[in-house]
Amino acid sequence: YKDAVSLSNDRTRVAFHGAASAADIFGYEIYLVNIDGTGLVALTNNSILDGHPAWANDDSRLVYASLRDTAFSLILVEPNGTEIANLSPMGANDNDPEYLPDGRITFKTQRFSASPEARIAIMDGDGGNVQQLT
Repeated sequence: YKDAVSLSNDRTRVAFHGAASAADIFGYEIYLVNIDGTGLVALTNNSILDGHPAWANDDSRLVYASLRDTAFSLILVEPNGTEIANLSPMGANDNDPEYLPDGRITFKTQRFSASPEARIAIMDGDGGNVQQLT
């Protein structure tokens, strides 16, 4: 099962999340592959649900959602798999990140509302300056 495809800005690599089946939610990992089908690598390899990768504008990093503790966090990572930072406070339940042209990240969150209601927010690329949009 493969989903949430994100094409690198230089158009040479694809990031996606995948698992043995759609029902295998704790088997979801982040993968990278070259557009010619070579070089498939697992960016994550754990028992945590990881998904929805997005490339930074300069392709130097990716952000993805990871089910940590009881809520999703946005994780910043280098293309070699080195984790840079967790951009979400405990319990924020942040998901579906996407980079904007200016380097900020837009995402779905429950920081401003009770579950299951979500809002759209924006943050700086380092996780600071979070603003609610909806």
